[in-house]
Amino acid sequence: MKNDGVNIFLTGAGNHPVMLAGNLISRAAFYEGYVAKNTSVIALGVIGGAVVSQVRFGEKILSPLFCNGEGDYMIAFDKLEALRNCNQLKKNGTVIVANEIVPVTSVSGLIENPITIEEISEKLKASRRTILDIPIEDSITSGIDGQMSLIGILSNRISISIDSWEKAFEDIFPEDILEIKRKGFEHGRQLFFS
Repeated sequence: MKNDGVNIFLTGAGNHPVMLAGNLISRAAFYEGYVAKNTSVIALGVIGGAVVSQVRFGEKILSPLFCNGEGDYMIAFDKLEALRNCNQLKKNGTVIVANEIVPVTSVSGLIENPITIEEISEKLKASRRTILDIPIEDSITSGIDGQMSLIGILSNRISISIDSWEKAFEDIFPEDILEIKRKGFEHGRQLFFS
């Protein structure tokens, strides 16, 4: 791990587990023996708007926040939110992004998104950051939690042991959904990216 710690930016819309994911990562880092800080902003997330969280961990972390351009990793549960927040990452940062867009809503109902998934993918590639574009599994039909897969992918790239992750999972998730969350996480750990 680098001396100044690891900075992780999480983003999604109101129906995504952004705050939960931030809590899970910071709890696992804590169990690994790091100083871990976590902060979240809900904004209009309660009605489907953006939700962001920042997690920092390392030997000596003084603030839960980092500035634009200081993130090492981004987990984006929505591709449009990844594009909106790409400036949070360093130029050599890594984006782990779900290949989906939450439909834009208005007071009168759903409206057409102003940009397609393909257009967002092209813009993300142009950012010159490492992009890991992940199809999200439907947990009902596949028996796994696809959103936890994104955290599983991250776990292969940061210095936190499986034992620490396991303790964090047991702390955060109730027993009735723990197994589906673990399966999603493990699915992500099995995915290989060069």
